[in-house]
Amino acid sequence: MDWLLIFFFIVAKILIPRAFIIYHSHSIEYEIRKNNSNYFISFFTKITEKYIFHNVDLATSVSVKEKKKINNLYNKETIIFPNGVNLKRLQVEEKKFFFKPKQYLFYSGSYLYGPNKQAIDLLNNYFMPKLVKKFPDLKLILTGGGYYNNYSWLINLGIIRKNYLIKLLKGAQLILTPIYEGYGTRVKIIEALMLGVPVVSSSKGIEGIDYKLNKFKNPLVNKSKNILLKYAKKVLKNNQVFKKNSRKNISKYIAYYNMKEIVKKFQLSLIKN
Repeated sequence: MDWLLIFFFIVAKILIPRAFIIYHSHSIEYEIRKNNSNYFISFFTKITEKYIFHNVDLATSVSVKEKKKINNLYNKETIIFPNGVNLKRLQVEEKKFFFKPKQYLFYSGSYLYGPNKQAIDLLNNYFMPKLVKKFPDLKLILTGGGYYNNYSWLINLGIIRKNYLIKLLKGAQLILTPIYEGYGTRVKIIEALMLGVPVVSSSKGIEGIDYKLNKFKNPLVNKSKNILLKYAKKVLKNNQVFKKNSRKNISKYIAYYNMKEIVKKFQLSLIKN
């Protein structure tokens, strides 16, 4: 949230005064800046974000929790428009000579972003040293860029194309997301659940995703990093069983997070109201 958005909003209102403007918020920008920027930037962000929420014709939030936060912070009611995934993004062709190790964890996200930095540091400094003792061939594949340390287990691919990323995601034994600071809903986790990939996550990492519906067996969630480590070992040891159980949930997650259906429901709600 910055002056460019304010500028765009004001210009749009002047040039197209009858335009109906919807602000689709993926997260609360003030929360991000408050924890990752200086006082001036966070203060300015709060002012501009409040201005946008109160002057657009309709504002959305990605989850019930975000909706409550926005109401408490800005005294503004929003309509829930959950994050989702276009199914076409998940449909990639398998190539015969596609590179991937036999056993690996996968994490995607720029190291320059605070929550990702914390998670990647935990993966390399806490989880992987303990996991490779039990699973010597295990690798950690990182994508997203910004990380320059080297470890024997690390395969750092930097920024890659989307179709390659989806292939790596599909082939992973496990998605481990030890995130303890975050904002909004993580699309990468939604993609993993829709592809039937086992997910082990902190409660903050899975925030905004209705994984408790229908008693899903995937993901495994806990606040404690020690318990997350136990979960990861369990999933890696019995990977085929966990993948089979995860695949059973694919159709249900697609029903909840297919962006095409989310948009249809949102449009119908606008028509009714």
